[in-house]
Amino acid sequence: MLGKHCKVYYLSAGDRESWGDADTGTGRATAEAPADLEEIKSVKDLTLPGERDAAESSDRGADAKTEDVGAWGGRLTLTLNHRTSDDARVALEAAFITRSPIALAILNGDKDVGGVTGLWADFLVVKFEESQPEKEHVTYSVELALYDVPGATVVPPEWVECVEPTTP
Repeated sequence: MLGKHCKVYYLSAGDRESWGDADTGTGRATAEAPADLEEIKSVKDLTLPGERDAAESSDRGADAKTEDVGAWGGRLTLTLNHRTSDDARVALEAAFITRSPIALAILNGDKDVGGVTGLWADFLVVKFEESQPEKEHVTYSVELALYDVPGATVVPPEWVECVEPTTP
């Protein structure tokens, strides 16, 4: 699989809801993709970290140390190429300026193909940097942090699997 076949989508209308019921075997929420997902076509490169915080514990009578994992960590990074008309870039920039969360689906394929997997979560844009090199294309470096505020009414981040849409 090449990275160019992977897709990033943003929710263009409404609030993010749960993708579906979690499969007990994989832990992934499995259902059709939400209707208002729009592809961010200007993405050149993407890095989705897969790291959890770890806490080490042991006591004086133990012969070994144990670790417990906690929250998912790291930042999603996107490099976008400039396009004259790019609603997705405008949405990301607006989320940065207004400090508002933006719902993203980071998938390893098209949202309408069964078996495609990825992450569905609300993010805060913590960096929106524009690069204007003299002899190259304008690009944007965007960093996003998970938006999972305890006590808030947001849906927790979900690892998901797409189901092909049914035709009426």
